[in-house]
Amino acid sequence: MTDRFGRQAGCTDDNFTRGIETCTSYAFDIEKQVNKNWNKFLFDIFKFLLSKHKLTKEEFLNNVFGSWTIQISSRRIILDGKDYILTLQYQDENQIWYDKESALLSDLSFDKIKQMTTLI
Repeated sequence: MTDRFGRQAGCTDDNFTRGIETCTSYAFDIEKQVNKNWNKFLFDIFKFLLSKHKLTKEEFLNNVFGSWTIQISSRRIILDGKDYILTLQYQDENQIWYDKESALLSDLSFDKIKQMTTLI
């Protein structure tokens, strides 16, 4: 994989699907190190990975530390740009939101993102 700045991520694998997953994970790690607008990048990644679902809310707030929300029915992913925390939440029948899973942005990996998108 090569981005528009010429940075490359690659791997060798005899399993095509596993090779693409590995290469994507490497590219994600590179982007994590060099991206100047990390929160927007994560917003775009989650929107892409959740594109098969009907999003009921997608809001990026650049003026609030790059915080954002992506919601699908009674589940949502929120990025708190001030505290650098990504949280997966669900809503109960009383309209109360509960945390299901959280991750610090510094600990975030592509595998963790894939895991969170399967839970939503």
